[in-house]
Amino acid sequence: MRRRRCLILADGFYEWQERPGQRRKQPWHITLQSGAPFAFAGLWATWHPPESEALLRSCTILTRPAGAEVAGLHARQPVILAGPEAEAEWTEHVKKMYGMMLMRKAKSWFTGYNSNVEGHEHGKIRYFV
Repeated sequence: MRRRRCLILADGFYEWQERPGQRRKQPWHITLQSGAPFAFAGLWATWHPPESEALLRSCTILTRPAGAEVAGLHARQPVILAGPEAEAEWTEHVKKMYGMMLMRKAKSWFTGYNSNVEGHEHGKIRYFV
């Protein structure tokens, strides 16, 4: 895992909140209060699918149990790197185990956020493609 770390840049993310008695989940768009972009902790891979000779490049965003800020919306949240120092530690593999470091820093850094109710159109895949 150490050699396949990456930063995934964003200016927000979505969580879908379950609503009692409702069939559809409510999408929430979550950003930093400042509106500044940030980086998620990610992993990347290059691989050949079994049915093809094509080389595929893919990535994933690491998640963690939701902090107090997001817990009312969803049980998990993306790992948000707490600025340039944490981004450098993630990509340069500095001393600490990534899980404990990121959970501690994300918890203290991700204190101010905006969450906006979004229409259900935002929850459709074609909206993102």
